[in-house]
Amino acid sequence: MQQNHNNGVLAKEITILLFGAGVGYVAGILLAPRTGNDTRGSILAKARKGREFIHQRSIELRDRASQIAGRGINTLSTRQDGVKAALDAGRRAYRREVERETAGA
Repeated sequence: MQQNHNNGVLAKEITILLFGAGVGYVAGILLAPRTGNDTRGSILAKARKGREFIHQRSIELRDRASQIAGRGINTLSTRQDGVKAALDAGRRAYRREVERETAGA
């Protein structure tokens, strides 16, 4: 008995689904604002605009990344110069101390 009840509910749900799909199809056909060719043309035009937008944004992003990389290189170069100067000063101080100890010994 339970099996028959489940089959009846399933059949009713499938009927409602098919009826809804049919109504949606008919409404889409009746209310479509453009012909198929017009719709395809519109879709292609929007796809071209989207492709151009993405192309333009990729150029902008590449330029921005290049600017950021350039700034990073300049920063590293500046810091590298500072580190080199500090190392040179340390070497000179070390040599002076070694010379002092050698002269004093």
